Amino acid sequence: MPVSPEEWRERIGRHLEARREGLRLSRRAAAARAGFSEGQWRQMESGIRTVAKDHFVTVNPRPSTRADASVALGWTEDSIDRLERGEEPLIADAVPIGLAATVAELGDHVQRLDGEVAELRRAVDDLRGSRLRAAEGAGAALPASDGETRRGPEPVPEAGDHAGG
Repeated sequence: MPVSPEEWRERIGRHLEARREGLRLSRRAAAARAGFSEGQWRQMESGIRTVAKDHFVTVNPRPSTRADASVALGWTEDSIDRLERGEEPLIADAVPIGLAATVAELGDHVQRLDGEVAELRRAVDDLRGSRLRAAEGAGAALPASDGETRRGPEPVPEAGDHAGG
């Protein structure tokens, strides 16, 4: 039974949007998880599909698109069909894809940060080493890791220098 874009939005679109926002997903991220474009996701939330300039129709996604969108939100595959019938969507038994993907993304982010921290540590060690070598060569006072100040090695007197003057 055909419905207006407003009816689609009320029955289905607002539920898609609320669930997506509850999972803290952007439209782009939700669409990517479902395997289609952000524009197609927007159509499903709004209920409107543009067919020509200033000509709109109610969105009518294929069954596979409905299932993919449902699963991307952690619902059972038939949840959009359930919404269309006026029923509530069902949460899938498994860990929702949105949560699983979020955890995986966090793991990837932590791994990247670990790499960046390791690079920074190497850079700091290199910098300390070059400062240490420069200061030792000049006989300058060096800050130690224990907070004490130490001097570098005393310069070796060259031939012809006389101690005490």
